[in-house]
Amino acid sequence: MGHAMVFRLSNKCFQVAFFDGTDILLSSEARMVTYTDQRGSSRTFALENGKIPQKDVAERLEYTQKILYQIMHK
Repeated sequence: MGHAMVFRLSNKCFQVAFFDGTDILLSSEARMVTYTDQRGSSRTFALENGKIPQKDVAERLEYTQKILYQIMHK
């Protein structure tokens, strides 16, 4: 997975663009995460129970959480 660029959007969502061509769009207000794979297919998941069914999405979301934590605590 490696590295990514993080963007805070004007609607308070975070977009994480991974260098492998995948994206995570995280909406804390709606408690939703949208994952876009390398082919451009998007899937949206609710964060209500904290579990994401696909391993690749869960790994990227965990990475996103670590990055956002580092940003917020600097």
